[in-house]
Amino acid sequence: MFNSKFSIYRSNSKSYVAIKVGWSHPAFFFGLIWCAYKRLYTLAIIIFSVSLFINIIFINHDQFSIISYVMNLCVAGFLGSSGNNLLVKQLVENGYIFVENTFAKNKEHAIEIFLKEHSDDF
Repeated sequence: MFNSKFSIYRSNSKSYVAIKVGWSHPAFFFGLIWCAYKRLYTLAIIIFSVSLFINIIFINHDQFSIISYVMNLCVAGFLGSSGNNLLVKQLVENGYIFVENTFAKNKEHAIEIFLKEHSDDF
């Protein structure tokens, strides 16, 4: 299995969070559900509202299904490519600070590697 790059963030209470750098498959495939699960409520409400508004406007349009499909694909692409960056922004706003990048199999493994490498610092 390939290792992915993760950014490690630390809170004031010395808890650690790892965020994958780059594309987010869960954000791409699950969209609004992913936003709500990750507590990106404002973004979820904006996407839902815009989607609802556009669907109401184009409901009687001949190409409604194509317009809806393209819009959903654009939203999915945006969330897939920017989802992890949005999580980082949320962490920084909540007081987390960037510590370092590391390569690991998953986010738990990334934190484990970081803690092993810096066990003398604690």
